[in-house]
Amino acid sequence: MFAFLNYIISRWFFLIPLLLVVLTTFLSFEQLISIGVKSVDDMARKDLKTRVELAIKIEKIRLKDILLEWTYWDESFIKLIQQQDEVWAFENLATYMNDDLNIPLVYVILADDRVGFSFLDGKAYQLETLMPQIQPLLLKMRNQWTKPEPVNAFIKINGMVYLIAMDTFIPEFDKNEETDGSVLGFGRLFSQAYLDEIATNYYIPGLTQLIENGNEPIVTHSNVAISSALGVFLSQLKWDEQTPAGNVKQQMLKYVYVGAAVVFFLLSWIVCLIDKRYKIHEKRLTWQAHYDALTRLLNRHRFYEQAELELKRASRNNSCVCILLMDIDHFKKINDDFGHDVGDKVLRHLADSSKQLLREFDICARYGGEEFIILLPDTNLQQAVLTAERMCRYVASSPLVLEGMEISYTLSIGVAKVLAANLDKSIILADKALYESKSSGRNRVTVFDDSGQNISQIKSKALYYS
Repeated sequence: MFAFLNYIISRWFFLIPLLLVVLTTFLSFEQLISIGVKSVDDMARKDLKTRVELAIKIEKIRLKDILLEWTYWDESFIKLIQQQDEVWAFENLATYMNDDLNIPLVYVILADDRVGFSFLDGKAYQLETLMPQIQPLLLKMRNQWTKPEPVNAFIKINGMVYLIAMDTFIPEFDKNEETDGSVLGFGRLFSQAYLDEIATNYYIPGLTQLIENGNEPIVTHSNVAISSALGVFLSQLKWDEQTPAGNVKQQMLKYVYVGAAVVFFLLSWIVCLIDKRYKIHEKRLTWQAHYDALTRLLNRHRFYEQAELELKRASRNNSCVCILLMDIDHFKKINDDFGHDVGDKVLRHLADSSKQLLREFDICARYGGEEFIILLPDTNLQQAVLTAERMCRYVASSPLVLEGMEISYTLSIGVAKVLAANLDKSIILADKALYESKSSGRNRVTVFDDSGQNISQIKSKALYYS
């Protein structure tokens, strides 16, 4: 034993340099791991912030979609603007929106900027105090008067932040008819319960809101500023920072002694894991931005994108493309008789039926409310009419069955040919044809030619399905 110790001591000049090499190697690997961990964690923080910003954008779109169903509804214009029916407004705006859709703020502003109706938490509310915050949005919509687009903004009421959406009333069957300037607005409270719902839907841990009083926040990876239309800072959203790589740093360091290869392998595995999760969330959020959540069909925005691509292809191949615009007959009566839940199931039933009847490359989307739009590539007018008639017959003979009860409904469809890749004009013609189907008794198909004339009888003797 003493001889062995003497041997070790005698080799001190060799052991000390070797110990220094081992320590230097360990510190170098630790430094490299720290740099890698910081890079991965920064990527995770950036991903989470992007997810928050995209979640807010999607929530704005969802609120606009709800608003569009009301601004395109002729009955709401008649009751709220022309008749100013207080009972109807209270039942449909104050009560239904607050209790069923969790939208506590609802208001109507007339063309002369007077407040028609305004409700908050199901009760009448003096909107005049909010006009300084809303006025910039009205001005923005006035500047695009011919065809105003819905607008979003954040406002503060009694120290609480609300996300609002505003749009002008638009005729239900003629989208090109000028509006009289009356505006409908919805507002959703950014409460903690609503933030918890967003956090669950978009995988944002610890999402909270800090209400500020004019103090600009320091922008970091873990907060997003919420400002009004005038640029006034209202609040900031904060969430728990995610450091997936940092959480396993100590575990990785244990493997440094085994070898640098093991350490880098673990780090590479973490990077791949984070990248995979990011792609999964990105794919989910992209789906939510492109599809209607209720019917799982394309939404209006995505339809226009897909249609433009298809029209370019058709132009190159010199092929025919047709448009179908269809509407569920007496859909409001279904909602009134059976409830909005059943109405939602009817919309899903029609969407599923359309998928069964249409070809794989046909483009079908929810256009708004109970209205659906279909683009038929490589299809002439006669073929489009036959497709529309087949859908009318199928829907009329295949009612929705719920708990042994049959919910029957019918369709009115307008057909038009896409003119020289002019999608908007073709949709207008299909819309006029749809209006003609509605006016002629519903549950039928009408086709308009390029000049806007009804040529249904010429195109098909059995064109109308009654």
